[in-house]
Amino acid sequence: MLKLQYYYYIPTIASVLVLALIVLLNNAKKLTNRIYFFFSCFMLLWLSAQFAADVFNNAYASLQFIRIAVFASILMGAFFVFLIDSLVSDSKPNHHLWFVMAGLALVLAPVAFLGTTVESVKIEQWGVEAQYGATYNVFLVYSLLIVLTTLYLTFFNRTQKTARAKAQIRLIYLGIFLTATVNILSNFVLLQFGLPQQYGVAFGILSVLFTVGFTSFAIVRHKLFDIRAVVARALTYFMVVATISVIYGLTAFVFVGGTVFKDLKLTFMQQIFYALLAVILAFSFQPIRRFFQKVTDKIFYRDKYDPQELINAVGRILTAEIRLNVLTKEVTAVISKQMRVNKVDIVVVND
Repeated sequence: MLKLQYYYYIPTIASVLVLALIVLLNNAKKLTNRIYFFFSCFMLLWLSAQFAADVFNNAYASLQFIRIAVFASILMGAFFVFLIDSLVSDSKPNHHLWFVMAGLALVLAPVAFLGTTVESVKIEQWGVEAQYGATYNVFLVYSLLIVLTTLYLTFFNRTQKTARAKAQIRLIYLGIFLTATVNILSNFVLLQFGLPQQYGVAFGILSVLFTVGFTSFAIVRHKLFDIRAVVARALTYFMVVATISVIYGLTAFVFVGGTVFKDLKLTFMQQIFYALLAVILAFSFQPIRRFFQKVTDKIFYRDKYDPQELINAVGRILTAEIRLNVLTKEVTAVISKQMRVNKVDIVVVND
């Protein structure tokens, strides 16, 4: 029987990973998307390290994983500041603020592995119970600094933003703020009042869903990151995979298996494996064809470009960017690179 930790760690890790990939794939060149992705990566490291610490039955390994989790939380805090600042400043970061936060995070990161930060762990039936030392209090002060900095950037920094943009930033801030607050309360403050650490850990992990939930609401309701193109492509691929699997399964195992190869007996898992193999082969045809087409084109048609690839690249930019100056710059760069022209002009007609 699976331990209880699997039921709240795995769904939380999966939701953070899926959301991070959707945001990155939407526009990997945009600063806010990259910052959100890196923030999510350190959150995944924090979650995975705590998960590993709880399921390992080795005290030394669990101790190292807990220290890795503390290390990841430091970098999460820095990227929280970077994310809010990049959203507030329209991807024009405050370099002084970033330099200070990056320096502070780099100074504190090695402290996470000191023996006076996490002194020891005790293996319990529900997982591991960590014993924190004196230098752990430094991270609480650091957490408070992060909260106050992002609070100022979100609500008191005077910038010209639309109502929708302000709502996006506040939702992102609120989700991460609630996650941080629940973790501080459940893993430190409430422990002093007798809360069992196993409940504190569970509350802290599940609180990550505040970040996922509020970010998802900002995406759906207020068009943060505008992921419609990515979702549309994902749904298209899902429907194609489902259709190919059903057609192949019915043809190979129902019709052919029932009429031509009557004596051939395959288990259900073998049938699933062959169906998945057929789907992989079907999807690998186009990438393989494009690869060899590019190789031959470079040899025989050096000046040729792929019109569909150019249209797709420009389309991704148009669906992911609304600022005219950035949009025109990225479109001209793509056209120049793929069509191999020296100069590209875009004329914008004002009606």
